[in-house]
Amino acid sequence: MDQSFVRIGDRICLLSEEAKGYLCSTGLNHPNFYVQKSGETKQALVPDLRNMVFRCYPKLNYNLSRDYEKLRSKMVGNSSTIKNNKQVYNQYLERLRVFEERKENEMLYNENHFINQQGTMIY
Repeated sequence: MDQSFVRIGDRICLLSEEAKGYLCSTGLNHPNFYVQKSGETKQALVPDLRNMVFRCYPKLNYNLSRDYEKLRSKMVGNSSTIKNNKQVYNQYLERLRVFEERKENEMLYNENHFINQQGTMIY
């Protein structure tokens, strides 16, 4: 088996030789990154090594999750107006129910897709 390729499911650290440090995230669910300076020694102190390790995933689909959250926040933001009109309120509840069911199916698909793609080489 050729070990020279990164594969889906691998955990990696990204070193920047130019910046003399490792790419780090600011937390589990935050999209922000920074370079953690590692200094001249290879055993530099690192605040949290978990923020330096990234896992390779295939492209996953989160469109329905995003749409569900938009609809839910719209309903919460206009709750007094919507609840006064019972027909509109019931339509929103039905749309939320359908979106939630589709979102759950999307999450299950993403999980299965990751499992099926694990070990696939990334070129």
